[in-house]
Amino acid sequence: MRVLVVDNGSVDGSVEMVKNEFQDVEVLALRRNLGYAIANNLGILYSLRRGAKYVVLLNNDIEVLDPL
Repeated sequence: MRVLVVDNGSVDGSVEMVKNEFQDVEVLALRRNLGYAIANNLGILYSLRRGAKYVVLLNNDIEVLDPL
């Protein structure tokens, strides 16, 4: 499994934090905010061109709940 983070033009140090804290995560850093749909589509295209069979989109507003 590979993880790709698409950063949509952040200027708050997010890209550097991900690169430093999660060395196994690939980052696609967009130079500016291109909008939600375009950023998602670029991430999907990037993944498929690198051989991804499946793509799952998770956004920063996701909540992970403990089932117990």
